[in-house]
Amino acid sequence: MHPLKPWLNLMLQDKKRLLIGAFLLLITYLSAIGLLALSGWFITATSVTALAWAAGIAINLDIYSPGGGIRFFALSRTVARYTERVYNHDTVLRLLAKLRTRLFKNLTLLDDQTAAKFRASQWVNRLITDVDTLDNLYLRLLAPPLVALLTVILLVGFLAFFHLQLAGLAALMLLLTLGISTWGMAQAGKAVSYRLVAQQEAQRSLLVEQIEGLGELQASHSLANHQTQLITAQQTEMRDQQRLQQVAAWGAGLQTLLLQLMAAACLLLAAEAYQQGWLTGPMMVLIPLALMALQEVFLNLPAAFASYGATLAAAQRLNKTESLQSHLVSPSQPQALPSNSTLPYSLHWQNIGVKLGNQQVFNNINLSLKAGEKLALLGESGLGKSTLARLAARLSDPQAGEMLVEADGKQVNLKDLSLADWQAQIGYLTQQSDLFATSIAENLRLAKAEATDAELWEVLELVDLKQEVSDFPQKLNTWVGETGRQLSGGQARRLALARVILKDPAVVILDEPFSSLDRATQAVIRPKLDAWLAGRTALLLAHDLNALPASDRHIYLQDLQNNVLLG
Repeated sequence: MHPLKPWLNLMLQDKKRLLIGAFLLLITYLSAIGLLALSGWFITATSVTALAWAAGIAINLDIYSPGGGIRFFALSRTVARYTERVYNHDTVLRLLAKLRTRLFKNLTLLDDQTAAKFRASQWVNRLITDVDTLDNLYLRLLAPPLVALLTVILLVGFLAFFHLQLAGLAALMLLLTLGISTWGMAQAGKAVSYRLVAQQEAQRSLLVEQIEGLGELQASHSLANHQTQLITAQQTEMRDQQRLQQVAAWGAGLQTLLLQLMAAACLLLAAEAYQQGWLTGPMMVLIPLALMALQEVFLNLPAAFASYGATLAAAQRLNKTESLQSHLVSPSQPQALPSNSTLPYSLHWQNIGVKLGNQQVFNNINLSLKAGEKLALLGESGLGKSTLARLAARLSDPQAGEMLVEADGKQVNLKDLSLADWQAQIGYLTQQSDLFATSIAENLRLAKAEATDAELWEVLELVDLKQEVSDFPQKLNTWVGETGRQLSGGQARRLALARVILKDPAVVILDEPFSSLDRATQAVIRPKLDAWLAGRTALLLAHDLNALPASDRHIYLQDLQNNVLLG
């Protein structure tokens, strides 16, 4: 299948808008041709009439009809051009929004292992740059050449009424020009424009790496080498950009030459026809001027098709992105969640093996979290605490062993449950406080869309945030900013914790819940959190037991890695 076919199919879902946009473009071109051709005819006709009068020849000329026609074409060209630009750009923006929504939705369905195939900078590049590149598909690569071809057909048909041989020559030259401006330019610029897409992504990745890892690069004395790589990448891109501009310039020059040669050849044929009495003087001028007006129709084609390779590369990369499938899938016939009418759920990590890349994180791990128990799992960063938590939330699956949930004596493998049903039972506070650029209320209602303001104030009280939010001028409607940057680190952490509490989950996972909080705030929140956790199954993760709410039992991750059976 051609890489562009999925995106063409997506565009064609809104054929009506595309046809209207193409029609407006056609009206613009025809008005431009009509304006120049009729103006040439009118100027020539008035000159011939004046000469006839000077020679004493009685002749009449209707100046009102062609004058009205010229004003009509001038007005229609202006209105059609403006309307076409607004309408077609609106169409493209709608399309880009649809593309980004589709890609982002696909991204959110991926598990971490699959999403990790691309770095964050690569994902951003696909969602922004690659999608933007596809706006060429309709606006520059599809509509203009098709409308240009239709314009050529209409103009050649018009010329055929006056001079068949001239129309044949014009058709041959115009089709040759159109072919060179589209297919020829696509072939000439394909390799370099295709290469530019990968170069731009590599350059952006290097730039992001330098900004994010500036401290590490300086500490390892690698900054100068990294900067050299970035400069080299920029220079390589600039050279290819120059090559692409040269290809487009040569194409535009060749196009202009062919159009001018065609106009000159047709002028000679028209002059011969005039001498033989087949054409009038004004018509002899009208024909080459109409053909010269096609310069506007063909003008942007060489540059657009010289970048065809970039559009092709972007489509191929987006196709690869869309082909990614999450390893976390719900079974076609999922089992029902086991009943937990008497006790909360219990969890069992049974003979778990986890491998990330080439690194074996866990091998034959066994752990049980009893119903209603608060288990503290302690250890240094990087040992795998969060990995075990993500298995419990089924944000990832083990390569070996089973992750089981139990209620009233019945055990079920998490893989046999509906993914959505199980994750609805989980309240997971990750190490990072994930907040969105919206209000405090909307961030909380991500956990419970129908929550009342009273419920929001209640959970804010539990995390000692009620008074601070009350002091904000907009209170619950306070905008938190991108990633919560309008809040302090402690406020953002407590807001994320309040969201978990609002969800009222059966199983709670808290990963470093008191990070970014001072001791005084921890002392206020801890007893409230202890009371809320009572009767719930909870997995608590931290480096130190003092950084957690009260637990019924605590273990060290090193014991698990030494294959100690814990239950």
